[in-house]
Amino acid sequence: MFLRMSVGASRRWVSASAYGLEKEDALRKEALSWKASSNQDEILLATDEEVPVLDFMSADYPEALRKANTEIGFHLLKNHGVSDSIMEKGFKASEVYHALPLDVKMKYEMDHTPGYPGGVGYLPNNNFKLPRRVKGNLTETFIIKREEGPRDITFDKMPWPEVLGEEWKNDVLEYTKALEDLAMRMLPKYAEALKMEPSYFNKSFESPLVRLRLAYYPPVEQYEELQYGVGPHVDTTFFTILAQREPGLVVNNEKENTWRRVAAKPGTFVINTGEILRNLTNDTWLSTRHYALNAGSTPRYSIPFFFCPTSDYPCEVIPSTITPERPAKYPPTSYLDGQGVAQGE
Repeated sequence: MFLRMSVGASRRWVSASAYGLEKEDALRKEALSWKASSNQDEILLATDEEVPVLDFMSADYPEALRKANTEIGFHLLKNHGVSDSIMEKGFKASEVYHALPLDVKMKYEMDHTPGYPGGVGYLPNNNFKLPRRVKGNLTETFIIKREEGPRDITFDKMPWPEVLGEEWKNDVLEYTKALEDLAMRMLPKYAEALKMEPSYFNKSFESPLVRLRLAYYPPVEQYEELQYGVGPHVDTTFFTILAQREPGLVVNNEKENTWRRVAAKPGTFVINTGEILRNLTNDTWLSTRHYALNAGSTPRYSIPFFFCPTSDYPCEVIPSTITPERPAKYPPTSYLDGQGVAQGE
């Protein structure tokens, strides 16, 4: 597959793999201009006005969702229906995994273990992936994904550590299913927020692409300049659902050009719009820059769940976001031909 890439005033056709590398390199250079501080003490905690807490069960949720996604691109979600016991099961599974010896985890290193799909498995500390930036990301993570369709990537093809057994695997899958169920329940609310029928997204999410990361951030007394737990980036998703027990997420307020830390509030998830949804809303909803730090004396655990449409389904710009003055900016595009390429898949 070949894609057309703009470089300065010229355009040229490049292979999908080359496009992915060049896109990532362009984002790496752009991120340097974002002025994201590595000093956690310099960054103020976001107020509820800056990153609102929304109630999933409220009749006003769709309108509040629209407002949050056009103004900041992030919100906290409460009354979402995922039990505390399921959330705790996810964090416990992460703690158990990250307590394994390094040599055991390295047996399943991402993109270096034959027989497994790319982009899954163990990503060691001080890595230069997801995202690739000037300095390594001071985090380690275990990643699984399911992508039905032409590549037929299923959960049974993941590099599950044999030493942890079936019970640990089932706990991770139970958490993943609970998050996918929540995401599917959120779709009608998103459609309503966009003035569409509640069933609008049904066809494009018949077999959604999902990715889960069990992330661990070691304590860092002080980060070097341009060093982070996870470097500044935007998500390539439709939306992302993040569970965090300890603060560390930092988000950008584009209007004010400021950075704010997001509080870790028990029983809530942090939700953010990704690049896919930004494109589908004709750039009317924000895909917000963010990164993570863990300056302190204790580890930080977080579990981001990345939710995308069926991988080969060509999604169109949502009709309600198109006007004569604002025609559709993007052609129908699938994940595999769009954000998947940008991510190097």
